[in-house]
Amino acid sequence: MGSFENPPERVLSNIVTQGFFTSPSTLWLRYLHRQYRSLIRLNRHHHNDESYQARLQQLRHDIDNSSKMRKLIILHYVLVSKWREYGERSNKYFYECLKDRQVAKYIPAIANEDGTLATTPDDMVSRAHDFLTASCINAEAIDTSALSNILQAIPEDLSIAEDDQELLAMPWSDDEILNGISRSPYRSSPGVDGFPYELLRFLYGHPRVKPLCSRFSMKLSLWRVHTSFLAYFGGDSFTETR
Repeated sequence: MGSFENPPERVLSNIVTQGFFTSPSTLWLRYLHRQYRSLIRLNRHHHNDESYQARLQQLRHDIDNSSKMRKLIILHYVLVSKWREYGERSNKYFYECLKDRQVAKYIPAIANEDGTLATTPDDMVSRAHDFLTASCINAEAIDTSALSNILQAIPEDLSIAEDDQELLAMPWSDDEILNGISRSPYRSSPGVDGFPYELLRFLYGHPRVKPLCSRFSMKLSLWRVHTSFLAYFGGDSFTETR
């Protein structure tokens, strides 16, 4: 009888000739309904025949599966067209994606040093703060000799050229950032916060914003930050705010 993946030849020809106007899943579903009606009409007086009942049951099963597949295909086309037409203004699709990302990034618990689990938001924030303070701010100094030994043990064929090293270590220029922002997609955002690229392009390209960004980038590259920035972040040195 065939299946949706391998339909009979005459059904395939109908799909080819009519596929410009009707989807293949719809044509296949119509074919199954015609087969179902024909089987009932030709076997009115053989309701107790086992082969007839088995084929009838198989047709019902195929019709049910094809109906579900057709609904999924239609839903897929609708979502794709909505997303392409409206972008993030398709609120239902956008918030469903946002909800999935939030669930994927949700941390249910954080282990304490004694083995217990911190499950409440306040306890997890406190535990994360203690861990980052001990690891980043109050961490022991790096053993430069051990680091040098590790770097020297790297094979030469796995190392990048010195020019590439200097290029990667160089700070980004305003022109490079503007060039990257200018090629960003429309009706989209770089993160789940929904901050659109259009607003980012407008703010970074504003004449009054460029000097501020350049000055702050220079201070960060020189590890010198004005006390007004530190007062905002709540620290008295750059080491405490990084």
